[in-house]
Amino acid sequence: MPDLTPEQGERLLIQRISEAGDLHAFRQVVETYSPALVTYARTFLRQPGLAEEAVSEVWIKIWRRRAALGAVQQLQAYLFRAVKHQALNAREQAARHPFVPLEGLPVEPGTHPEGDTSPLSQMEAGELKTLLDSAIAELPAGSQAAFRLVREKGLSYQEAADALGISLNSLKTQLARAMKRLRHTLGQYLASVLLM
Repeated sequence: MPDLTPEQGERLLIQRISEAGDLHAFRQVVETYSPALVTYARTFLRQPGLAEEAVSEVWIKIWRRRAALGAVQQLQAYLFRAVKHQALNAREQAARHPFVPLEGLPVEPGTHPEGDTSPLSQMEAGELKTLLDSAIAELPAGSQAAFRLVREKGLSYQEAADALGISLNSLKTQLARAMKRLRHTLGQYLASVLLM
């Protein structure tokens, strides 16, 4: 078999990914392009964690739509364009939803910051727990997995990042997004409870 040019080798990898769902070929492409794509994403996002997450999101989308990858003629241009769009969307979303911490919220029935165990407090805590569980279930898969591993299973950030196969910065970004969405979802309920 004659030696392949880099372009022919890349076409072969794309074909293996799109036609056979070859995970090994996909990993080769990811390892080849990820460093440059993260650097490029940082020009739009300025935060390493957000840049890594944007690139990860692009890889996830490509894998999910891998059958269409065979139509791509210039993989490098396609990847950089996809990362640019993802990074700009992430930047816009981050500007619309600033980070606000949830620390101090009671999440288990019977737990109240002042130790109040009255039936009304227990009912409110139970309602909050139900709402929180529902809100967690509606999180995007990556944010939900990060939240559950760290907040529910008690893993350290590094352990959770290793379990998910992502960088520590990406995990922190996923957690920040999860907390932001939970705050937004639970904000109206909390405001109504506090005004009672």
